[in-house]
Amino acid sequence: MSKIRSGISRCSAKMCTNNSKNCNYSFFLFPKKANRSRNWAMLCQREDLLNKTNLNLNRLCSVHFENTMFSNKTRNRLCKNAVPRLFPSIEDSPNQHSNVDQGEFICLKAAIS
Repeated sequence: MSKIRSGISRCSAKMCTNNSKNCNYSFFLFPKKANRSRNWAMLCQREDLLNKTNLNLNRLCSVHFENTMFSNKTRNRLCKNAVPRLFPSIEDSPNQHSNVDQGEFICLKAAIS
């Protein structure tokens, strides 16, 4: 799950080390609808989450959403049908992701099936 006992949220995306201690990021619960939650899990390369009963309790950080997916300029509210599409390239190290300014973040768009 993406929330640990200390009350700190962390991102469920593969290779993402962002957590709620990084005050520059917002965290979003997976959608309540099962098919949309499964889609998010697949897009963030976390097929291991598909067998979880409470998939919608996982979170993704704002880094994984394009600007057009937000309903406000502060990037803390998603549009109703937002889909995460930005994920680090496989060459990026796991820790590089959280230490880079979003403007310099190297991302790949994930294909939506």
